Parts: sequence; structure tokens; C-alpha cells
Amino acid sequence: MTDPFDALRAPDGPIDPDPRFTTRLREQLRTTMEAPMPNTLSVQPYLTVDGAAAAIDFYVAAFGAVEEHRLVEADGRIGHAELRFGDSRVALADEYPDYDAIAPTTRGGTSTQFALEVTDADAVVDRAVALGATLLRPVADQFYGRRAGTIRDPWGHQWSIGSPLPGFNDAQYAANAEGIGLRLERPET
Repeated sequence: MTDPFDALRAPDGPIDPDPRFTTRLREQLRTTMEAPMPNTLSVQPYLTVDGAAAAIDFYVAAFGAVEEHRLVEADGRIGHAELRFGDSRVALADEYPDYDAIAPTTRGGTSTQFALEVTDADAVVDRAVALGATLLRPVADQFYGRRAGTIRDPWGHQWSIGSPLPGFNDAQYAANAEGIGLRLERPET
């Protein structure tokens, strides 16, 4: 019987591992390096609202969001919650002024707008308004190939709610943009 430590005493040199092992290892490394971390996104919106529990109820009822979870403090404030909108996630929390986490309603407005793709923009906007949202722009066919309208939810966030127009393509997009004085440019690849 050969002493297993003899292999450690041998001079260093290249070895030829089993080709099946190297193929399997290479594939595992490739998929691990390319795969996103579980349950994470590269960019995830994080909303601060004054009244997170009510906001969650609104997003579920108006937009069909699915609540994934929430973390609630002893005082009842939601420190973190996650909602799923189709294949996207949005996180939200109540205000925490000591961390400069202030809602748009406290700041006096928002500088962001969310675009939500739905199958029936008219129905979703109507439902959101019935649940307390403010209509900012009625639903109409837009030059960029969506039937869309804009609302402000009761917590100050703006949402552009849109559905794709059937048969719309890039050529129409460019022509429509040009028709209103815009030029479509794409970066060189």
C-alpha cells in the first residue's frame, strides 16, 4: 500500500485532471459568475411613504402587486417591505427622518416617476383613481407606442400606467418622435 503523503512529497508539476471534472467545474464557475444573487435585482426602486401599511394595501388593490414581506417595528412603523409587480420588485418603508428617508408628501413633491406595464391601462388607472390616486394625465394613445396615463398615488409617487399598442414598431417610434420635433438616437455599438 502506498503512503498518501508520498503525493505531497512529489515535486510540483502540472497535472492532467479528469476532463469530465474540468468540464463540470468550468460550467459551475460560469453559471455561478453569471447568475444574479438570489432574490436581488441590479436596480430596485425604494419608496419612502408616510403610511407604508396603507400604501401596501393601495398597491395591492390598485396595481395587483403581491406583498412578499414586511418588517414592522414595535411602534408599528414598517422599516422595510417588498412588493412584486409582475417580474419587478419595489421596496418601501415608512419615513425615518433621522436617516433622511422622507416621503414626497413631506418634501413637497417627487422627482421620479414609475412606469408600470399592464394589460389594460384604462382599467388600472380607473381603479387607482377610485382608490384615492390623483389623475395627472388621462389615458390616451401615446407617440411612443403605449396607451398610457399618469396618476399620483396618495403618498406622492407618480406612476405612468401603460399598455402596448398592438403592432407598434421602432420605425413608427422614430417617425412619431420626429413628428413632434424629437430625434431618435441610439448609441453606437
